[in-house]
Amino acid sequence: MGVCSSLNFKMRISELLKMNKKIGIIIAVFLIGNVLGLGVTQDAKINVIGLTNPFQTAILEVISDLSLDVKPNPLDYGILKPGSESVVNVTLTPGTSHISVSVDITGSSLIKNIKYDKDGIYSKYDGENFILTATVPKTISTKLSVPSSQPAGSYGGSIVYTVLEV
Repeated sequence: MGVCSSLNFKMRISELLKMNKKIGIIIAVFLIGNVLGLGVTQDAKINVIGLTNPFQTAILEVISDLSLDVKPNPLDYGILKPGSESVVNVTLTPGTSHISVSVDITGSSLIKNIKYDKDGIYSKYDGENFILTATVPKTISTKLSVPSSQPAGSYGGSIVYTVLEV
């Protein structure tokens, strides 16, 4: 057990009483820490019941909401012929925090070549970065163009959205 002198106890009670105008029945509960070394002790914690102005400590931790809802999933550009193109709108909806989003496209070179409408001009989507405002959806027009020399077949890939706190 730790050590708590009666002088230290009386001083703490008198400090508590000075803070309160009305004196009620005082019940003191002591939680004394272990002796930490050569006569040094932790402070005694006092829980006093019956005073007119009790206090409470509130502890709160707020964390960021780094969620991102991407629709549609999967992106279906349909069946295309060489020399044709298809446009699909993508809606990105962030959670309750502002976020920074970066785009990384993996897969075939055809899929890596997806473009998006950036201020009226279709630009490369792979490697793009942008900021999204909390809870405000952003619709992005994506376009896949099939070169006329593209051989027939199935092509696939993934679009990875990396989310960071702003």
